[in-house]
Amino acid sequence: RLIGSTRFYSHDEIDASVRVGYTFLSPEYWGTSANLQIKKVMLDYIFQYVEKVYFDIGEENFRSRKATKKLGAVQYKKEDGGKLIYILSENEYLL
Repeated sequence: RLIGSTRFYSHDEIDASVRVGYTFLSPEYWGTSANLQIKKVMLDYIFQYVEKVYFDIGEENFRSRKATKKLGAVQYKKEDGGKLIYILSENEYLL
């Protein structure tokens, strides 16, 4: 059963980084451990190949901001248009 989607994008070999995002979960899975489990699988995999992961999150998207902080990510910068960039290094990864 399909419960949502997410993806890796914008791989940067020079920065040894990738972005994770465009995550959408069915509302029935909000507030469950589904997103955390999905991100754990993704991060366990990708940290074999990169040193850091960036997350682009809307400033008003408090649910995603909280979930990203649980992984160990911290706010890196704020861009125009209300987009926040969070960064997570392998050393700071909490799962």
